[in-house]
Amino acid sequence: LDQLDQLDQLNENIDSSYLAHLSLNEQLKNFQNCIWRRSKAKVKVGLSGGVDSSVSAYLLQRQGYDVTGIYMRNWDLREENYQCSTTQDEIDAEKICKQLGIKFETVDFVKEYWVKVFETTLKGYQNGITPNPDILCNKWIKFGVLLDHVKNQSNIDFIATGHYARIKFEKNANNDDDDNYKIKLL
Repeated sequence: LDQLDQLDQLNENIDSSYLAHLSLNEQLKNFQNCIWRRSKAKVKVGLSGGVDSSVSAYLLQRQGYDVTGIYMRNWDLREENYQCSTTQDEIDAEKICKQLGIKFETVDFVKEYWVKVFETTLKGYQNGITPNPDILCNKWIKFGVLLDHVKNQSNIDFIATGHYARIKFEKNANNDDDDNYKIKLL
């Protein structure tokens, strides 16, 4: 937590737009609902067990949000014969939540990950391309299945992750198109 406090001092340099939600109108509506019911906005933070998502949870908590950490179990280790970091990642995510004094939950997206990410990656390899499973996971699982899971919980106002971006739209050299394609997967 001391390291997190040090990171908080650098907060001025961090773009704090961690709230990855559907639209500005929905964010405004959720914020107004929080004011109306005079309670803290409730945020679920997708925790990987790593630094970025842990800092997101910490900063949101420091800003007064009611934060719950949510870990996505995307791989079934029962049939594996090698060491995989997912078990340690889940332990680390839960440990961060305990240190911050926030709620923790695990959701099981093994089936969704298998179909949307793993099988797609294997098919890509068979067809001579090399898809990036991390990008597929971001698109289909984190900003797909997880977002849908959280949206179906009526008492949650926002979802956040450790992902961050500064988005700047510029015209290309021909000034006939912008660079929207660079962020299309988000």
